[in-house]
Amino acid sequence: MNKIAIFSHMPQRDRHFDEFLYHELKKRGQAVWLLQYLQKDFEYLTTIKPDVVVVPEIRIEYGRDMAWQLKQYGCQVIVRCCEVGITEESIPSITDDYRRAIFGNWPMNECLDQMWVWGPRMAKVVAEHGSVDSTKIKEIGSAPFGQYFVPPPPKLKRPSDKPIVLFATGFAYADRNREHSMPEAFEGEDIHTKIIDMDSAGRSKWLGMLPKFVERFKDRWHIQVKAHVGERKEAYLHIVKDTVQYVNDISGFCALQQVDCVVHAGSTMAYEAHLLGKPAFNVHNVCMDVIVSKVSPNFTDNDKFFEAFDKVEIGKSNADMGIIETLEGYYGQPDGEAYIRAADLVCGLPQKKSNIPDEWPPWKIPKYKTKDVVTHAYGWGCSGCGNKYLVLKKREMVKCPYCGVGNVLANDADRVKMMGAST
Repeated sequence: MNKIAIFSHMPQRDRHFDEFLYHELKKRGQAVWLLQYLQKDFEYLTTIKPDVVVVPEIRIEYGRDMAWQLKQYGCQVIVRCCEVGITEESIPSITDDYRRAIFGNWPMNECLDQMWVWGPRMAKVVAEHGSVDSTKIKEIGSAPFGQYFVPPPPKLKRPSDKPIVLFATGFAYADRNREHSMPEAFEGEDIHTKIIDMDSAGRSKWLGMLPKFVERFKDRWHIQVKAHVGERKEAYLHIVKDTVQYVNDISGFCALQQVDCVVHAGSTMAYEAHLLGKPAFNVHNVCMDVIVSKVSPNFTDNDKFFEAFDKVEIGKSNADMGIIETLEGYYGQPDGEAYIRAADLVCGLPQKKSNIPDEWPPWKIPKYKTKDVVTHAYGWGCSGCGNKYLVLKKREMVKCPYCGVGNVLANDADRVKMMGAST
């Protein structure tokens, strides 16, 4: 029997799928471990010594190097796509640096045995524009949406009798390092500043629109705001007053379950709202995909958006069904069974033992010249094991992710080393 290690990204859609896959493989009697796709969990490989390793999509250099090293040790490597990336219809309108950031700047065909994609059109795009042989590309279906086919999480107590509208911001790049905002792109490429400018402009429009929306609808709707992962919530605090609830303490998936309508700026949430039979509006779109951005009715004029919102039908999807049909060519038909098809692929692999040594080669992150995308981070040095790492929130004391011991704030020189930037 092969031993299997699944490395999971932290984003909720990825985590849900990986948990479903983990439990399905356990149910089939497989020896399987679910780990975080972080350096601290890579060290478990020398203890577990898996024969099959599932990793998120390879877009950056160290991910490629890790997969390559696993192959040298005889592991069978499966790469699972976490996002569609871009639809075929959108490719003519994007720049070359953005296209390469999506499909990968480094050849990866020799680093993997299988690449899991969602639907047939996604398989076609990856085969044509990626660096993986089509024979290695396997369709598993609508991987990130399986959680919508199991019993939903418990409903939270509603804050009032009014219907709830969620403003899910989508400006993740607005607060990133202007010199290097997209880790998948090479240093100095235009996409770094282009995507920051686009998200910053979009957020400025939202910050102008939200107070007007609140004033017009606060008596009829309970209004919630949830900042995108990577955004600084401080940008919205002047709006989040007595009439607006800030809900960043729960996941987007859980937030969607509780609300009656969603407002976004070009997001996968539009499709998720459709799966839940809820209306959604795309206001001041920043999504560069011409299909994903058209799932919901689009508005660039605040007054026209307010007029449409006045007529919204609660309990009914308002998605464009023609766009949904096209999009499901990429996403795959949503049936909640992608993890079962993925488990079939894992169990169908040859029985082949790896030869992972007792000690992993020295960690190579310092050799990478890529700047960090984070602009506000704090460096910590562990007083117990000596490891160094970054956190995004300054605290008086934090626990080391390696050994659990309390730590002290590292000095600026250590922080520069940890971020991989030159001094």
